[in-house]
This record gives sequence, C-alpha cells and structure tokens, in this order.
Amino acid sequence: MAFISFCSENYLKEFTPLNNNIDVKDILPHLQLAEEIWARELLGNDFYQDLKAKFIAQTLVQLEIDLVNLLKPMIAYRCAFEAIPFLSTKMRNGGIVKLKGENFDAAPLTEVKYLRDELSNRSEYYATRIAQFLCDNASLFPLYAWSMDNNPSPNNSTDWDADIYIDDPYYLKNYKYYGKDKNA
Repeated sequence: MAFISFCSENYLKEFTPLNNNIDVKDILPHLQLAEEIWARELLGNDFYQDLKAKFIAQTLVQLEIDLVNLLKPMIAYRCAFEAIPFLSTKMRNGGIVKLKGENFDAAPLTEVKYLRDELSNRSEYYATRIAQFLCDNASLFPLYAWSMDNNPSPNNSTDWDADIYIDDPYYLKNYKYYGKDKNA
C-alpha cells in the first residue's frame, strides 16, 4: 500500500525551503521517515495509527483536524531536515556522487549545518506545541492517554531538555513532574 502522509507535497514545497524544482521522488522517503519516526514517537503508536486511519478515511473531528494542522509543519520541517544531506549527494552504481547544477555551487558545510539546525528548531517548536495541545486536551484523546501507560509511549521530551542533578532535595519540593508518572 502506498504511503499517505498528513503533509502533502504542495505543503512541503510551499512552507519549507524545499522548492518546486525538487523532484518529489527525492523527498518522499524522507517524508515517510519524518512522519513515521517523529510523529509516531510524539503521539505514541496506537494514537498515531488511529489518527492516521481517520485522516485517510477523512473522518476527523475538529479537534483532530487542529492536531493534524499542528503536525503538518512539524513533519514538513523534519522532512526537510532529513532530506538536505541527500539532495545533492546520491548513491549510484559507481558509488556516491555529488550533483552540481550548471550555475550553482555547493553550499559550505557550515551553512548546511546551520540550515539543518534551523529546520530542527522549527520542528521542535511545533513538537512542543503538539505536546502542550495533547496535554491540554488529554481527556478528549483517550488513545493518547492510554498510550502514556503502554509501550511504545509518546515521547514528550524535546532536544532542549537538560538533565541536571541537584544534590539538595530542598530545590525539588516545588518541582512538577511530567510524563507517565505525574505524581512522582
């Protein structure tokens, strides 16, 4: 069965640095990777599968449509992030080759890294908004709440989290815990 994404080709080309000159065949593997890894990780497998089935059947209710509208930019930016290293470098029978257009020079690695960092930051921004949206509406998404108690669990952490050890428990008395065990 063909992969159907929450995010269309037109959406990708309109809202990300991926433009109309890029062949969709070069983008689709990265779109599937971005959605199946990043969106599924964020939502949890059961909720992701349910939302995807409703999306394909076009039976989403308004709150689910709002969630999909938050998922689209996260998936689009993550797709662009994943695709960038492979758009100018291809694997062929003769080995790995670097494509170079007639009037274009390859961007320096520092600029490529900067662009990937920016795309990752944008994707993380939407992932944070999605996590907050789901927490605010957890009672309306029972499969999401159920997934929080079962494997694979949704991953609500972001790359911006920092693990800090504080030796004195005095600092922890007003700390709020989030995740599976909110009463810890």
